Amino acid sequence: MTAQRYTAGRGVLAGVTWRACTTTASSCETDTTCLANLRELRREELWLVADVRAHTFTDITESNYWHRGRLKFPSEIEQLLRQVDGD
Repeated sequence: MTAQRYTAGRGVLAGVTWRACTTTASSCETDTTCLANLRELRREELWLVADVRAHTFTDITESNYWHRGRLKFPSEIEQLLRQVDGD
């Protein structure tokens, strides 16, 4: 897995802290820096998801965490971008 690209539990991908920008869709629409950071974080998040899907898990607990939890539902970043983009 790519620990260099993702720091778990800190909301940090690619060295950008996404919680530093506003977390409401209406405010983020007007903040171009926030929106650009969210889109960059989403790109990095997609790389992480691809790495996880390609990984062969030997521990059922780890597999369940990813496949029944993290990968099953849209992330907060994805949900916010959907609201901003109107999807």
